Amino acid sequence: RVYIVGTRSDLGCRAFDWGNLILQDLSDESPYTVRDILEYKESLSVISSGLTDQQMASLPGGEFDEIDPDSKSPTLISSYHSVRGESTKFLMEEKDKSPRRQPRFLTPRECTRLMGFPESFTVPPRSDGLDALKYYQAIGNAVCPVIISSIGKELIKLIGKVERQDSHQS
Repeated sequence: RVYIVGTRSDLGCRAFDWGNLILQDLSDESPYTVRDILEYKESLSVISSGLTDQQMASLPGGEFDEIDPDSKSPTLISSYHSVRGESTKFLMEEKDKSPRRQPRFLTPRECTRLMGFPESFTVPPRSDGLDALKYYQAIGNAVCPVIISSIGKELIKLIGKVERQDSHQS
């Protein structure tokens, strides 16, 4: 993701400094690889996230890109859940390192975790395919809440300093 931040020149703020961002939700316990955000293979979401025979048949030449569960995640975009999507990659290994016979998509919960949403964030039930597709599109278009929150807090500090200076000068 690319974030562009600016302030109005008439506010007299100092320049936004990316080095001042504090990503408070990132601690030693935070996920570092894809495997850390995966659901367990017994989960209904994981079971239902495998490609169907029809989806497998539509893969060009039966070939596909894999997600390496022990690396960082590829960028999640709105077309992720499309079998033929340019950026769509599939999992061939589960959280416990067991191999899969057929590839699977990331589940809605796994996508939510990748984007930095809290566990309390509601995902649609897998039984509703249309809602799930809309969900994948929405989460792929989303911004990471932790980053946006940090940017917002830094902007508030910048603007607050200007307001405090103005009130002291009056």
